[in-house]
Amino acid sequence: PCLLETYHDERFAVAEKIAYISAKLTGQPQSGSVSIGGDMQRELQYVCDKHGPFFTGIGIEYPPSFLSLDDGQNPDIAIRPGARAPDGRLNPSNPLVDDGPTRLLDLFTAAPRFHILVFTGIPSRNHRALERLAELLAMPEMYLDTFRNPRVSTRELFDFALIVPAIEDPKREKCDFMDTLGVCYVDDVRGGDRDGLYARYGIDIEEGAVLIVRPDGIIGCWEALGSAFEHENYFASFLAHRDGGT
Repeated sequence: PCLLETYHDERFAVAEKIAYISAKLTGQPQSGSVSIGGDMQRELQYVCDKHGPFFTGIGIEYPPSFLSLDDGQNPDIAIRPGARAPDGRLNPSNPLVDDGPTRLLDLFTAAPRFHILVFTGIPSRNHRALERLAELLAMPEMYLDTFRNPRVSTRELFDFALIVPAIEDPKREKCDFMDTLGVCYVDDVRGGDRDGLYARYGIDIEEGAVLIVRPDGIIGCWEALGSAFEHENYFASFLAHRDGGT
């Protein structure tokens, strides 16, 4: 399907709601002051409280589609496909890269890239799944390298980041395949376990998962760590195969 054809199904209803809220706000009296505790102040506060996420864009959610693939097989996840990816802190596992935490959203560049977040879970427990994932990504005839714009390299379409639970030491668990998968980070839970990315996304710290974030910051899909990229269900639905001449 053409990406432009998805506008009405995915975004029209959201755009219509934003237009309605804007019209409601601009319809407020234009003269006089908003007195504290007055009717107008209370109404404005009500609108802001109810629709605040739409003002910032953080609370906008899009319905399931091939761009936001939700098969319903992950009932426990906290953030579903179609929602904006929450921010959080990460600590680079290599102190030479940075000596302080970075924010997840800072990894999402303005370039039109898909961001593939590999939540490793316990690396020793998931060693085979991570190794298999690295093998798939390293094979040029498989998966990601077959779905690309002929004018854009695979590396310009996809970014990879590994996120290890805070209870793990990535240096102790260091394996060659981790370099293939991407830059390694450690979940930052200094604000408490509930403040980490594993908790915010509802990902089991033992089992892990693979999360695909679209270029616009919306979650595209979730995949189990053990079966990620074994099938072409997500990208194949809207990225043209290079042999197809597009």
